[in-house]
Amino acid sequence: MIPSTRHNRPAPPGAEGGRQAALEVPAVPNASASPHDGARDIRELAAPLMATARRLLSDERLAAAAVAEAFRKSSRLSASGRFAAGGPALLRRLVLEACLAVLRERGWEGSEEVRALLPTFDAAGRRVGADLPWTWSPAAALAATDRAELRRRVDRLPLLHRTLFLLRDVEEVGPAEAARLTGLAVPTVDARLHEARLALRSLLLT
Repeated sequence: MIPSTRHNRPAPPGAEGGRQAALEVPAVPNASASPHDGARDIRELAAPLMATARRLLSDERLAAAAVAEAFRKSSRLSASGRFAAGGPALLRRLVLEACLAVLRERGWEGSEEVRALLPTFDAAGRRVGADLPWTWSPAAALAATDRAELRRRVDRLPLLHRTLFLLRDVEEVGPAEAARLTGLAVPTVDARLHEARLALRSLLLT
C-alpha cells in the first residue's frame, strides 16, 4: 500500500537526507515466460521503473512503494498467465497507475496558478515581452538545459501541469492514456499540456 500524501506537494530531489529507500519487490513467477524478458533479473526490470516513479513523485520512499505495488499486482496477474502477455510494458503501466493514484489524491487544485507564467497580450493583440523568442520546443529544452536546473523549473509548475508535462513529453505517454491516468478528458489534457509547455518555456527563458 502506498502511503497517503494528500495535499502534499512533491518533495525536492534528495529529500530524506539523500538516502535511497530500499526497494522490496516480490518475485514475479512468470517473469521469464515472455520472450521479451529472457532471464533478466527482477531488479534490472525495476531500475527504469524506479526512474519513472522518481520523476513523477519526487520522493524516493513513495517511488519505491509505487514500484513495489506494481510488482505485487504483476505477481497476481502472472498467476493467471496475464503477465507474460504484457511483460515490462505491463509493469510500466502499473507503475504509472500507482504514481498517478498518489498524485490524484493530492488533488489538481491550484492549476490556475499557471496563468502567471503564460504569455500576455495587449489590447492590440501584441504579445507583451516579445523580446523572448518563440523558437523553443520541449525536446530542445530537455537537450540543452542542465538536468538539475530543468527539474527545478518543472517542479515550479502546478501539480497537474507538471504531471502532464512529465507524462506526455518525458515518459512519452499518449494523450488517451494520459487522460485515463489523470481522470481528465483528452481535450483537457491537451489544453493543460499546452499551458505547461508555455509556462515552462517562460521559466526557462526568463
